[in-house]
Amino acid sequence: MKRPSMRALHRAGAAILAVALTAVVALPAAAQSRRSKSRTAQSVLDQRTAKKFTAIRDALEAEQIDQVKRLLDQLRLDKMKPYPQALAYQTYGILATESDDFEGAAKHFAKTLELESLPPSQQASIRFNLGQIYMMLDRWDDSIATIEKWFETAENPRPLAYYMLGLAYYQADRHDEALKPAVTAYELADDPRETWITLPLALYMNNKEYEKSVPLLKRLVLRLSLIHI
Repeated sequence: MKRPSMRALHRAGAAILAVALTAVVALPAAAQSRRSKSRTAQSVLDQRTAKKFTAIRDALEAEQIDQVKRLLDQLRLDKMKPYPQALAYQTYGILATESDDFEGAAKHFAKTLELESLPPSQQASIRFNLGQIYMMLDRWDDSIATIEKWFETAENPRPLAYYMLGLAYYQADRHDEALKPAVTAYELADDPRETWITLPLALYMNNKEYEKSVPLLKRLVLRLSLIHI
């Protein structure tokens, strides 16, 4: 499965921290206390912590990966609130992904999600990426659980998400559960990829549902013939 380029990961990490840094707390202590009960107040950084993450963001933007790692390692995560902890673990996950340490990336992204401190859209994005990483590690059951959880809040899921879920079920030898998402991916795609055709085709053939296999087989033959024209 294709992973993002290093430059794209740097940009993504820097953008995440840039958004976080727009929410620096600059309120009197009493006001901060009143707001601490709200979700918004939980998703901000105090001035001291923001300064540290500004340095991390700048190093990411400059692609100074060793410096990013050093700055992250200097953070006292056990003394931090959940929100900055989550930002730190997410950044660790990005660095691990870049270095092909997918086990490490999975661990850091899972820890990020456990903290439940990032905005919902950001949590969803991390969860989807974690599902992909589990697939790269052949951790099919973990991938299934993660992607299914992602679907609970997803609006208008893309065909890719259904294909990933179908493939994970297939690789986990849970073929009956693989069929529905595999077929959905094929049906939703305007121009389905070859693998999006072959997966439901294989499942129909395995179930001896030959009539349902015919349209997919014709589509596959047509696609392959166009490729070689």
